[in-house]
Amino acid sequence: MSTSSTATPVAGDGLASSLVAGVVLGTTIERHTDSVVGDLVDRLSPSMSTTDVMVATHWIPVGDRQRSCLSVQLPSGDVALAWRTLLAALPSGVDTALACCLGERHTGPDDLWDAAGAAAHAHAVRSSGRAVHFPGASSLVGTMSVREMLVASSIDQVRVLAAGEADPDMLVITRDHVRPLWSRGQLVLFTQPAAGETLVPFESPNPTPCCAAHG
Repeated sequence: MSTSSTATPVAGDGLASSLVAGVVLGTTIERHTDSVVGDLVDRLSPSMSTTDVMVATHWIPVGDRQRSCLSVQLPSGDVALAWRTLLAALPSGVDTALACCLGERHTGPDDLWDAAGAAAHAHAVRSSGRAVHFPGASSLVGTMSVREMLVASSIDQVRVLAAGEADPDMLVITRDHVRPLWSRGQLVLFTQPAAGETLVPFESPNPTPCCAAHG
């Protein structure tokens, strides 16, 4: 493990200056990955305000397979302390963390911490990533207008597939499952039309077994 004391911060996203770590998980099932995110946030909460934490999922190629990875955006501060706190909060067991990196600090096999670094980089430059835990996520329940969702959370834009940006007054039936994506520097929730001129998030809370297995 490297002992460098530097890490690249992320700024200008409403979380002030932050640090982004990458984690490679043992599971390849997306619903298990989401469960790991919840457990990780719960285990971080005694040490920091998790309202200032964002966790996204990624699929990163390693050799001939795709690895399930997390990017974890943490409040800036003492990098060494953030590293120790993250390692202590990472999961174990069937969904164990196989590799982790934060700046130049890393654990795990070289090819896996490279994948962890790729997930962290994608989040830091906002090019890709599926946000599971993000500021305001817990308030996105029931039915809300697009305008209310944008005010209540760190989502930058709501888009309707094949139709462009959603009208701010349109209602979104969240199904209590909102997973926006980093896209071209913005956190975007992709939706699709539903009954009664409403919208629903494109990602279903209950994917088919095939989709659940492959993400």
